[in-house]
Amino acid sequence: MVMISPYFFHYSVEPSATHPERDRFAGALATIVVFAEDGEQAQVRASRWVSRNEWRICEVKRAMRITPSQVAHLDGEMKRLYTRAEQRGIAALVDSWQKK
Repeated sequence: MVMISPYFFHYSVEPSATHPERDRFAGALATIVVFAEDGEQAQVRASRWVSRNEWRICEVKRAMRITPSQVAHLDGEMKRLYTRAEQRGIAALVDSWQKK
């Protein structure tokens, strides 16, 4: 039986060359929760989500498997993100900032 586990990724991103609002955004922090068989598959799925949404990863701020005890202590936006990922397999939140 294959075990599926939740993983957490926090990336510093910038708009890709094809991003529709490239001239507006300077960058963003992308927080992604994904369910996968292992960390490698999770990272592939998370980075694919980033590129499909026309962002480019500048830096991996954090990457980790989420433990059951961590899940028990989630609240607020992280709990909502985790719940969406449980339902869909992956969920993301992008907090962007505009160019000056």
